[in-house]
Amino acid sequence: MWSDNETVEDLIGFEVHADLLKQVVLDETLLPVTLGVFGDWGNGKTSIMKMLEQKLATDESVAVLYFDAWLFEGYDDAKSALISSIITQLTEHRNFPQEVKAQAASLLGRVNYMRLLKMGWDNVALPAVLAYATGGATAVPSLISSLSGLFRGNGKEPQAPKESPLGSETLSELVIESKEGTEHDVRSFRREFGELLNASKFKALVVLIDDLDRCSPDRIVENLEAIKLFLNVDKTAFVIGADHRIVRHAIAVRYKDALEAAKTYAVAGQQVDAGEQLVRDYLEKLVQVPYHLPRLAPAEIETYLTLLFAKRHLSEDQFKTCLEACRKRRESNRFGCFGIADVQESLGTAVTVSSDLQASLSFTAGAASLITEHLKGNPRQVKRFLNAFVLRKKLAEVAKMSHLKDAVLLKLMLLEYSNEARFRELANWCLEQKKTPEQLSKMEKEQTDCPQGWETTSLKTWVSMEPLLSQVDLSDYLWLARDRLATSLVGLSLVPPSVRVAFDAMISETGRKVHGGLVKALRQDEADNLAELLTKHLQRETKEPNGYQAILEYANQRSEFLPHLLKIFRSIPARDIPASVVTRLQTIATTQANHGTAVQEFIEYLKNTNSQAGKAAAIKRSGGK
Repeated sequence: MWSDNETVEDLIGFEVHADLLKQVVLDETLLPVTLGVFGDWGNGKTSIMKMLEQKLATDESVAVLYFDAWLFEGYDDAKSALISSIITQLTEHRNFPQEVKAQAASLLGRVNYMRLLKMGWDNVALPAVLAYATGGATAVPSLISSLSGLFRGNGKEPQAPKESPLGSETLSELVIESKEGTEHDVRSFRREFGELLNASKFKALVVLIDDLDRCSPDRIVENLEAIKLFLNVDKTAFVIGADHRIVRHAIAVRYKDALEAAKTYAVAGQQVDAGEQLVRDYLEKLVQVPYHLPRLAPAEIETYLTLLFAKRHLSEDQFKTCLEACRKRRESNRFGCFGIADVQESLGTAVTVSSDLQASLSFTAGAASLITEHLKGNPRQVKRFLNAFVLRKKLAEVAKMSHLKDAVLLKLMLLEYSNEARFRELANWCLEQKKTPEQLSKMEKEQTDCPQGWETTSLKTWVSMEPLLSQVDLSDYLWLARDRLATSLVGLSLVPPSVRVAFDAMISETGRKVHGGLVKALRQDEADNLAELLTKHLQRETKEPNGYQAILEYANQRSEFLPHLLKIFRSIPARDIPASVVTRLQTIATTQANHGTAVQEFIEYLKNTNSQAGKAAAIKRSGGK
């Protein structure tokens, strides 16, 4: 088994990205700069940023600060919390001059003051006024006392409130007490922060902000606004690690009113969505250098698997030798893979590779292309899948199933992991027919007339991959997965954040107004996961209108899903289907003419049921009379 945590140990060849980012953030001609390290969930963003932190930490003239944005999720004001943390961590740096700390404390006091302005009126002034109006003015001192922590940065404690009919006057005294006659605005903050950096003698301040895409939309934008405060401050570099699709979605949610008011316009004869353009412009102005991480290729996945197994079976010193040999190989040939022969060569003839490691490395050579195809070259997905695969093999050993073939188990688990619905369907075929399913045999011979739901390119590729399964008794393999047939590997906890965000938006009435762009941006495998989540939600909550509207909108965006959706609707009691489904289906059918007949057949089916949807279908059929 392997740990799923980030690491500075480079098993996937991503150190080259960290080296490149280091060159950019230390180039004085480029500062100030904000870089976006963009990539899918689990593709190595955090590991790269940890490598970058480690490399920069050895430079005494650079202050590098690392922040997990998700840790600020629960703060009442994430923006101020992040700004305060940057100043605090900077002053705590081992090379920060002692004589400049008073200057830093004053700047921190300014942030606390700005935080009071944001929180004070909402959380103090209004409750104080209400307390006075209802005869509860004695509650005001305790409210003022609760704010004491906001002023510790400037070395002052809030004074006891003077007798006053209104708590808002006491708040004013606190504000005056903390203001110290300075002008509290963004320009002066930037100036003073720049002066603080100059006094600190650092040649660069590098701030790494990770896991931004795990935050809620409001918190994402608050953190971006905090970063904006530092823009154009000399000697600063911000590196943001996130899935850029989720960040774009957060901006769209935060400013949805403005985006909904935006119109489309023509550029060179092409229609441009003004709302999408606004989101793009916002992100581009904040992130000057976007850096998109690539997916791993089959050769890179084979190398990654080789190193994972080598680390498991070799001693620490032997693995370090092996890893160094792999690093040198990458420098001379980035397109080749590091396999079993390379492991043996790196260790020399004096070391004999164990039979277990040999078997594992033989497995990786044959499995790399399959794993890459179905897990989209994602390192985290690969590691989690590998952990699940090892557990299945151990279960087979305990159950005395020595006849099971790794290649067959691997192929079935790839389907289970990447497409739960089709895996269940294959299992049902096997159980119903007590032999090799006819559907599977037919698909292996000819793929021109696939069963519904099996028409995608990725599934056709899976069917045709070796080993072919039509000549294999799959009963024992399915026995190993019997628990997963009730609770699949592709549960909500393993769904990428981009899919989870899209799902949450679509089942929300307000969220559906801004989700369209995000759904269109999903890859096919992510879209399949989203469809599965929407289907499960609908089948659990058959009387909830939002579930119907969400999955109908998905079918509107993904036309290939509509026939499958009609099949899902037929499995739901007609009495539970809202009447609005009829109108929505007919609207969708006007834009998807190839599915018009299937839609009309379903509406005819509804018309013959004693349900609200059936009555609506009858009215539509008669022309609304």
